[in-house]
Amino acid sequence: MRWENFEDRPADFEKLAKMLIIREHPDAIPIDGRGGDGGVDLRWESPDGLVVFECKKFTRITSTQKRNIKRSLSNAARHDPIRWVLVAPVDPTPALCDWFSNQLAAEVPFPLQWLGRTWLDQRIAANPDIRRATLDGAQVEVFRAVAEARAETDYMLTASDFVSRAMTLQNRANELSPSWNIRWDTETQQLIAAPKTGAAPDEVHIDYELDFPVDEDAQATRRKYEEVVAFGGTITIPPRYVTSISIAGLEALGLEPGPGSLTISSDGDDAGLPMPATLRITGGGQPSTRPLQISLTHREKGTEGITLRGMDSTGLLTTRILLRRRRGQQAEFSVHLNIDDGSGSKVPLSTIDPSGLHRLYELAAGIDADRTMEICFPTDRLSIPITMPAEPEFVNLRNLVGDLLAVRDALGLVLPVPHRWTRSDERNIRFAAQLLRDEPAPLPFPPQLRFTQNPSDHLELSDKLKTDGVSMQISDESLPLTFNGVSFEIGPLWIRLTKLHLEGPEACRETALAGREVECVFTPGPDSAAVASLSPFSP
Repeated sequence: MRWENFEDRPADFEKLAKMLIIREHPDAIPIDGRGGDGGVDLRWESPDGLVVFECKKFTRITSTQKRNIKRSLSNAARHDPIRWVLVAPVDPTPALCDWFSNQLAAEVPFPLQWLGRTWLDQRIAANPDIRRATLDGAQVEVFRAVAEARAETDYMLTASDFVSRAMTLQNRANELSPSWNIRWDTETQQLIAAPKTGAAPDEVHIDYELDFPVDEDAQATRRKYEEVVAFGGTITIPPRYVTSISIAGLEALGLEPGPGSLTISSDGDDAGLPMPATLRITGGGQPSTRPLQISLTHREKGTEGITLRGMDSTGLLTTRILLRRRRGQQAEFSVHLNIDDGSGSKVPLSTIDPSGLHRLYELAAGIDADRTMEICFPTDRLSIPITMPAEPEFVNLRNLVGDLLAVRDALGLVLPVPHRWTRSDERNIRFAAQLLRDEPAPLPFPPQLRFTQNPSDHLELSDKLKTDGVSMQISDESLPLTFNGVSFEIGPLWIRLTKLHLEGPEACRETALAGREVECVFTPGPDSAAVASLSPFSP
């Protein structure tokens, strides 16, 4: 390898050296030094700390080159690296080793490393695609491979022959391109390219133009596209909105993208995740909801901020928090809540702890205009004004799950949450919960009393009956109830009945006057009430 050819082409050598280093360390970041690189051509955040690389095209080291290297090292020291690496196409002599490892290293508190001609030759030999792209002219080689593939088509007899030749061209192109993996999709008959790990950014740069008409679908796509660019995420833009695509690196290989959809996806950053956070509703002259804990598991970055995604312990609440940070201004948040009803097979409601479900519905029931969503992170607390109106459905769900918890905990029952609450489930669980809270509760079914009286007792009763009915208090044994297929009993009960009416009072009185037993049937009137309690009612 004649590295001397780079003496007058320092930018070409720097580009080649950066590509070889990135192939070794894919997450290293090249620095554009056209405005001054501060002694850093490439920086790598290693597991132990920052490593700085400086690329010099020197093929011999004189006092002039030594001063240049020393100046670059002094500039790099301002970044506090754990190691500084010099990359140059010259192997150090013993004298240079002494100068570099002893004299120069004594001026900084971190170790130095020299990657010379031998290292560069080894890396070039191991990465023929980089050598061909930067030294041999990859475009000429690809054109040659295409010509070979086309020449061979005259002799193709079967579809398998075509696939074989296409794979040969694919493999040749992958060897030639340092930045792109290229494959032929036999189903769609398309050439598909994706950036290689560690590809140089200037080789995978994509320019595109979009055009969104004024119709509703186009504008919805535009808004989603702007959100993905600003806060991260993924969007596939249909071909009708994509007017042009230009991809650096592929064009250098003589391969141009054809018409089609454009998928834009931001890089994920899961550092420090999963991270706990809590949500609660405050303000509006109402008590604050209890904090609902969520786990933030995904982070995506955009040009203006980030998107944090997570869920609560039930798996029914999916959160998407958009965080925009502007210099000199308070952070801005937008929270999107998606509460599933649990009817899907992914999260069966019967497997969910009702306690977590109750907090979820409590939060949802508290969402109302003029209130505030408070998000608490481990190191920060932020508030978002709520503009949406309340949803009465969540108030009902919160109360139902609260009743279920009261019955479950008091009676020690296993009560799975049903996918759908029947009217009977709602009535029975509310009745039992009220009793267990020591509150009088309306009976969950209309009462009817039937009993037999001797003639004298009935005559005494009939004299006291009024036209608006009779009230009475009775004691009863435990009442059987059913919830979501689970049967249980509650009691013994005291029951107060008001405004009951005797069926056929004249016939009953005649039976008593005749000296026979009377079978009495009392039914509720229009304004009757039947209330139960676990304790006797006051007189």
